[in-house]
Formats: sequence, C-alpha cells, structure tokens
Amino acid sequence: YQQILLHNKSQIFSINVWLPALNNQFFTLFPIDLSFNHLKSLIIERLEPNIFNSFLTNLAYLSCLSSLTIKMRKRLKNLNGIYQLIFALPTLRYNKLSLIDDQSSISLPMATNNKQLSTIEHLIINHSCKFNELFAILSYTSQLRRLNFRDTDDDDTNIGIMLPITLLNFTHLSLRIYSTNF
Repeated sequence: YQQILLHNKSQIFSINVWLPALNNQFFTLFPIDLSFNHLKSLIIERLEPNIFNSFLTNLAYLSCLSSLTIKMRKRLKNLNGIYQLIFALPTLRYNKLSLIDDQSSISLPMATNNKQLSTIEHLIINHSCKFNELFAILSYTSQLRRLNFRDTDDDDTNIGIMLPITLLNFTHLSLRIYSTNF
C-alpha cells in the first residue's frame, strides 16, 4: 500500500484513514502536502492532539480540499486554534469535527472583517459547544447553508442576549439540545 500511495498522490481524490495509537508514524511516511494536488475529501479518525496543529497547517496547501472530517478520541482543552486553522482552509465547503471528550472550550473572538471569513457551507459540530461559542463560530461562516449542532447539557444563561447573525444562504438546521432554557 505504501508504494501505491507514494506513486499515485497526484491522482487521489479522497482519503479515509483510521489511525492506530501511533499515528505520528503515518504522517511521517505519508505527509499530506502539495503533491496531493487533486485531494478533495479527507476523513481522519483517531487523530492525536499532539500533531493536530501541524496536520491542519499542511492542509492549507491543498487547493482542491473541499471536505474535511476529523474524529478525535483524546482531550483537547481549547479549540480556538483548531477552528482558526479550519477556517483558514481556502476551499473548504464541508467540515465535521467530532470529539469524544466533552470538556473542550472555545473562546473565539467574533469575526470582524471579510479576511477572517470561511468558505464553509456545511458545518457539523459534534462536540461540546455552548450557544455563545456557537455564535462566535457562526460569525466566521457567512456562506453557511447547513448546520448540525450539539449543545452541552449545562445551563447556558446567555442565550437571550446574543446578537443576531445573518446567514443569507442558510437552509438546514439540526440541533441536539439537552437542557437549555429559552
């Protein structure tokens, strides 16, 4: 499989990888770089937190990448840098980020200019995320059409004071809300 992958990088449109515990070795042998010039879809399961930032940074060079799904099993305390790197991917239209651990936080500032806006049209937030964190994320996704969102089960009392965000292309919403008062 190594030879097949190495000699056909420029022809690959989609990669789906389930990584064992030592996934640092996989990305050393097969770095996702400019040579994957036709890669459109990437699904990575069991990505380790210690290589997450460098992995996402390398994806910015993929000019065709439109779909990114990442599933992580280990804890990430803060998702700010992760979301900023995802939003910086220039051709991304679909993003799903799944975390098993529900102790992560997001304290992104609201997007304030067009340079910060993402091309994402379909966003799946499959991890702990409060409504105020969701609104910060949405401020970066002005092209959003579809949103799947899972709220935490804690009481988010700031829902009533959120500023409205206009998403002109928004057509689909899926919510999983456990215990929130409106």
